[in-house]
Amino acid sequence: MTIRNIKILFLFLSFNIIVSSCSDEETFTNIPIPIDKNYLVFGYIFGECTGDCRDLYLLTDNKLYQDSNNPAGQQVTFNRQPRSSQMYEIADTLLNLPASLISNSLEKDVLIQSIADIDYHIRGNIDGKEFNIIYDDIDSTLNVELYRYSKTLRHVLKQIR
Repeated sequence: MTIRNIKILFLFLSFNIIVSSCSDEETFTNIPIPIDKNYLVFGYIFGECTGDCRDLYLLTDNKLYQDSNNPAGQQVTFNRQPRSSQMYEIADTLLNLPASLISNSLEKDVLIQSIADIDYHIRGNIDGKEFNIIYDDIDSTLNVELYRYSKTLRHVLKQIR
């Protein structure tokens, strides 16, 4: 091999290393929310916080994924590697949604908001019906069904963390 061939080989390898180091890692490690399928995003978001201010999960018909911990302000994506089937079975109970959540017929007074704390987040699309709520607590006297669901959500979050 001549010196010229070695230089060309070195340049070629250097170019490939540089190009591959510039590729977007997120493309290979994270997945977006599958808005065209049934899904449920749930978890909590911290009010007064800097950095990673959320702990969210994506629940599909057969998998559970954890938030990829993008910095605040960036699009939420989820780790490509799903959580264990045991964790999925725990979270699967959340797919039994209250009718008032799916129909978006919640009264404003049901959702209790506080300042600078943890907000629970439930967003999804089940059978073409989209819903999204953010709350601190549920008034149990105004919507017992949603209050029970919120308690189940908190229990699931404790178990899968």
